Amino acid sequence: MGASGEPGGRQSGITAALARFLAESRWEDVPSSVRDESKRALLNILGCILAGLREPSIRLVAKALGDRAVILGAAANALDFDDTHLPTVIH
Repeated sequence: MGASGEPGGRQSGITAALARFLAESRWEDVPSSVRDESKRALLNILGCILAGLREPSIRLVAKALGDRAVILGAAANALDFDDTHLPTVIH
């Protein structure tokens, strides 16, 4: 379903603008501080996923749903404490 709510429809608004921006962007055009932070953030979420996959609650999610995206999303948040570490709160 597209952002417009129509199945298979074209995206519009902010989603389309973001998609265009990303598709037209080059890594070299991104400021080095942003590139560095994006690498740090990706390593952070990967670490959270790897650690979270061993949690009993994630094993239950895996058995119940079997959907990899849901399992990885749940694992990413199982041991994610960014809300309790004030220097890294981002939302």
